[in-house]
Amino acid sequence: MTSFNPKHKFVGKPISHKLLFYLALIIHLQYYGQDTLSIVDDFTLYAAPTREVLYVHLNKSHFFKGETMGFTVYTFDKTHKIPSKTTRNVYCLITDEYGNIIKKKMVLTELGMGTDLFSIDNNLEAGRYYFKAYTNYQRNFNEPNPYIQMFEVLEFGQTSKRSDSVSLTSIYLRPEGNQAIANTFTNFSVVTRDDRGKPVPYITGTIVSADGSKKAQFTTDSLGFGSCGFTPVMGERYSMQNDSLAAPIAIKPFALSQHGVSLNIVDMDGKIGVILKTNPTTLNQLKGQSLPLVFHNGSSLKGFSTQFDSEPSQIKYINKQALFTGINIFTVFDANNKPLAERIYFNPEPIKKVLPFTVSRKTTPDSISITLTSQSLKDMLHGFSISVLPPSTRSYAHNHNIVSALYLTPYLKDPIWHAKSYFELDGRVNFQALDNALIASGTSTYDWHAIRARKLTPHYAFEDGIRIRAKINKADHSRFLLMPTTLNEMEILTVEDTATGFQSTGRYPLLEEKLAVSELRKNGRLEVPRLYIQFSPSEIFNWTPKYPVTGIVESPDLSLVTKNPIIQNTSTDVQQLDEVVLTVNPKQERNATIEFENWGDVDFFDDRTRDRYPSLASYFRTKGFVVVEIGGKFEITGTGRHPYLY
Repeated sequence: MTSFNPKHKFVGKPISHKLLFYLALIIHLQYYGQDTLSIVDDFTLYAAPTREVLYVHLNKSHFFKGETMGFTVYTFDKTHKIPSKTTRNVYCLITDEYGNIIKKKMVLTELGMGTDLFSIDNNLEAGRYYFKAYTNYQRNFNEPNPYIQMFEVLEFGQTSKRSDSVSLTSIYLRPEGNQAIANTFTNFSVVTRDDRGKPVPYITGTIVSADGSKKAQFTTDSLGFGSCGFTPVMGERYSMQNDSLAAPIAIKPFALSQHGVSLNIVDMDGKIGVILKTNPTTLNQLKGQSLPLVFHNGSSLKGFSTQFDSEPSQIKYINKQALFTGINIFTVFDANNKPLAERIYFNPEPIKKVLPFTVSRKTTPDSISITLTSQSLKDMLHGFSISVLPPSTRSYAHNHNIVSALYLTPYLKDPIWHAKSYFELDGRVNFQALDNALIASGTSTYDWHAIRARKLTPHYAFEDGIRIRAKINKADHSRFLLMPTTLNEMEILTVEDTATGFQSTGRYPLLEEKLAVSELRKNGRLEVPRLYIQFSPSEIFNWTPKYPVTGIVESPDLSLVTKNPIIQNTSTDVQQLDEVVLTVNPKQERNATIEFENWGDVDFFDDRTRDRYPSLASYFRTKGFVVVEIGGKFEITGTGRHPYLY
């Protein structure tokens, strides 16, 4: 297979960057094929708007009445996993189990981070509640990008109703690729749960059919996931036998299709094998057809076309360097671009490791001083949030940490139990156990019917503080003074005689601060203005995307054990094809080159960036400049530096 490698060196006369780009583009188009290009175009339009992801660090997950909930909000760019500096307003709410608002605040973030408090007072009776955090811009997408977490309030003397005892009551088989084909060998993730839906760990069992025939064996890890593989038969029922059980436990029925394609992934040294399998009936229908096979991470997509010939199985090899960091969502389509199967795969390299700290402490009679130092943090700006609790506490049972909230939650239709346990503090990923959980979780949050509709146009803007709109109620006017507040300097607004009003953006009033406005007359006197003033936003709204949320998480043994590999080596009975080499995104290469060749910070102001801001002044304010609007023009001052525009 012909492929294009952008790292190839050319000998002889240098080729211009423009010509090299055209060559890459031509080869790129030839490589994808016409059918795959339609999918690429649809996905590119769908993924074009920027997404934000939130994570909130709560100081506890269980509170007694009278305590204080401290929290830190982190806003991230979903694609690049870096702090989002665009949105400044984050809405934080406490709701009951029925969605009724109990407490609410709008938190101001700086460089993607904001901190505040909620008092756990008499407004919160003993019970379970939800902490929700989201931005106005996130309302454009029905995706699990906001942060939602359940927490529990206890009365003094009351303990949580959690129990450490578990009893196996339910067993589920989830086919890899979310598709099980009759009479075709299928890899399954085994899920063991008790009557409350809690994982049942370390179960070893044998799967048998109704006539007692043994199909497969499995062992679950500490979070109740295992793996096995066998050939399912239409109409056949299965159960699990275990030496400690008095009688077999029936396995919950799973969907089994007479027709279709299964999508499996085999992890290899330096590459993965993507296996497509079908049965003889489906093979006769698909033989010779061009089948697009793509994978994406929610923002970028790569792919190629493949086909079945005479064999019902085939394998494609993809170098791991061509994969995206973190989530890779594989989808195979039929000749009409209808999705046939989907498989979620996690590429753990090269996720940035948690920076190592040297911890020192100094104890005095009434306090402990803790110092965190790291050579890696020198000359770098970082934000931290720390919760200090007794080592034996059970009040810190969060389902996520900041890594799992960024790399898992936004992509999974069904949340993973105790997701943070798959990511070690030193940056390592419990890959095999996580792969088990991803197979069990089923499908991703990406609906190809919605992607192909091409109707995603953001209507809700990024919010940067409060916008003030003032309507002038008399004709004779010239200038208005917006008096300074804690976070805003005084602003002078000059308006034309024919103007009916003015507006000011980027105002950051703190709680109980009032807006003070004076009219500066032409004779130099200050007078009370005759204005009708509106604020935006003017209220804290209650909004929740339609995705399930994990409940309170116990504190299980975090040592994950997977004795059986999730993917059995099935490459011996499949047709081996050429290794797949994928091209890179030319636009990303261009941006990286510009950043490398220029000193200082480089910001690419394009159509997507323009849509995020109500005005150019608000854009410059997010970059640290002080902007004063006078007579429809604005001056940039106050930072000792000036932006250069080209």
